[in-house]
Formats: sequence, structure tokens, C-alpha cells
Amino acid sequence: MPISVSLTLKKLRQKHMLVDTTHFALAVDDLTPSLNRRAINSALKDDEALNATFIGQERAREALTFGLGIDTKGYNLYVMGEPATGRFTLVKDYIERQVTQSRAPDDWCYINNFDEEREPVALCFPPGGGKAFQKDMASLIDDVLDSLPIAFDNPGYQRRRASILREFDQKYQGAIEAVERYAQANDVALYEEEGVYYFFSDYRW
Repeated sequence: MPISVSLTLKKLRQKHMLVDTTHFALAVDDLTPSLNRRAINSALKDDEALNATFIGQERAREALTFGLGIDTKGYNLYVMGEPATGRFTLVKDYIERQVTQSRAPDDWCYINNFDEEREPVALCFPPGGGKAFQKDMASLIDDVLDSLPIAFDNPGYQRRRASILREFDQKYQGAIEAVERYAQANDVALYEEEGVYYFFSDYRW
């Protein structure tokens, strides 16, 4: 029984393999795609079609348009999708095209607050003013670094500095002598070590 079934299947396969292929032959012209030049030219003139980013993503486009239209603080866009689907590129291109129709936001710069380091000073500039301010500050620092050594090496500055130091030393020494006289008058000894002054009671029993 198994042998007869096997032979029958073999005959059927041989029978179906003998097919007249002339009925399925294709001409060369049949292998060449036909292009509708009128449709192509019409599509190339359609700016909306050329600038279309969300092809087949109408709901995503509507959601993104709605989100970008909310001009209020505290709202953000959340985009979710499978990896390597181009969602970042699509959303980025759409946002860039959308912001060209909006006013450029102001530039905000934070500078150091020397009185309170934990509270920096916020400066608001018109669009592009932040970069100009950064460039001006860099140029100012370079000028200061070049000018300060020259100013400190100036003979006039050195003489003025020496005069101020002499005046300060005279006032400082006079103040110390006055304190020492007052201490001695009240039986208090004044002791100095490495620029630090100590007071000791000179009371005798």
C-alpha cells in the first residue's frame, strides 16, 4: 500500500512539472514600468505634498499641532514609539518648521552674584543678545588680562601703592600703641605673636 501511494505522488509531480511556458512568456515592454509623467510633474509642484512630514501619521500630526499650539507654561510634548522608526527626526523637522512662524524667544543669561552665590542674577536679552553678551564678556576678560599687568607695573602705581602702605602702617602702629597704653593702665598685658595679639590679666594678689 505505501509503495503505490508513493508512485502515484511521483507521477502527479512529473505531470505538473511539464507545463507549457509559452503561455506565460512576457515581452520586454511588459517588464518596464510605465510612468505617468503628468502625475509626477503635478506632485513636484505641490508644496504641501513635498513638505509633508507625517506620511500616514495623521493622528500624530494633529496631536503635535495641538501641543505646539498651547502657548502656556507647564505643558510639554511626550513622543512614544518603536526604536528606529524616525520619530525623533520627524518631530524635530515638524517643530523646526512650526517655530519659523513664531516669534523667537528672549535669551536668558545667568551671571554670578557675588553678594549671594546661591542666587545668580538673571539677565534678559532680545533674541541673539545672549551670544553677543557672551562674546563681549570674553573680549572684556582678554582686555583686562592684558591691561592689569601693565597697570600694576606702572611706576606711578607703585609709588601710590607704597604711599598707601606707609600710611596704613602708621595708622596701624598708632592704634596698637593706644590699645597697649589702655591695657597697661588697666593692668592688662598685651602680647603679640606672628601678627596675633593676646591679652593677659596682669592682676597681682
